[in-house]
Amino acid sequence: MKDVLYDQSRAADALDTKAAAFFSIATLVLGVGISLNFVQSESVPAVSLAFSVLAMTLYIALVVFAAKALGVRGYDTLDNPETIREFYWAVEPKQFKTELLVHMEEAYKRNEQNLAAKDNAVRVLPYLAGPQALSIVLSALLAL
Repeated sequence: MKDVLYDQSRAADALDTKAAAFFSIATLVLGVGISLNFVQSESVPAVSLAFSVLAMTLYIALVVFAAKALGVRGYDTLDNPETIREFYWAVEPKQFKTELLVHMEEAYKRNEQNLAAKDNAVRVLPYLAGPQALSIVLSALLAL
């Protein structure tokens, strides 16, 4: 069971990495795209500006979902060995095993809820990053 809790922690770290990667790439694409768009021409066509505004709107939505994914915390693990040992000597062995298993089960359930919330937020990110990048490319091409 402790391996399951460890695997949940690793899954949370992987989802955090994905969310941070999407956020970083979207920030880079937005910065480079808008910089190129406004440096290339003195007057920006309205259509190009509209795509830039769309890209910025998608970026803001991406930031909200990335923050939502990164904000989910509180993964439960087992207590440290010293605490477990002290508790073990203070109660009957059967009670100790029962309470330890109950603690593990509750931690597992809480972690699953947190992972689901994090996963739901991360799943939205590609659907925002793709159109955002496309909007930047179209904006830059129309500004030429």
